[in-house]
Order: sequence, then C-alpha cells, then structure tokens
Amino acid sequence: MPESTEPMADRDDRIVQFDRLNLLGKAVFVTGAAVRVTASLLDAAIHRAADLWIEAEEAFKKELDPNLEDAKILEEVEDRSGTHGEATPPPPPGTAADR
Repeated sequence: MPESTEPMADRDDRIVQFDRLNLLGKAVFVTGAAVRVTASLLDAAIHRAADLWIEAEEAFKKELDPNLEDAKILEEVEDRSGTHGEATPPPPPGTAADR
C-alpha cells in the first residue's frame, strides 16, 4: 500500500461501507453527512445574500448619480369616472356601458 504524506484526518476520499459500520460508526457517518449538507446550504445562502447586498448597494449608488434626474409627471389624465384610477363597480347589466 503506498504511503500518503497527508494525515488520515485530512483525507476525504476514503470509501466507507455503511453496512459494515457499527451503531456508533453509523451515527457518526450520518451526522457528518448532515453537517456537510447543512454547511453547503448555509454557504449557498450566504453567497446569495452577499450577491443581493452588492446588487442593492450598486442600485443605491446608481441613484446617487448626478447625471440621472428624478422621475417627473408629465401629464395627469383623469379617467372618465373621475376617480383617478380607483376601482369602480361594473356597470349594471343592460346599460350602454355594459356592451
């Protein structure tokens, strides 16, 4: 068997036969697998949160650009009902507005 310069604890490429482990070994194996999965999910969530933070910061800095102007209302148009976009009930059946 070739000797490795790495200590046994640093090696991740060991093949484990789960059915040959005793109860304690199975518990350690399952716990280790759960910790690895949890760590991977946590790492992905942290990376996504960092990306979101960077995007939000860039959007904020973009708004501070002096070359950009604030939005302006060019024209206000009152709709026919005079409610300025509020919800209106449907017309009664049989009226001209119903058609």
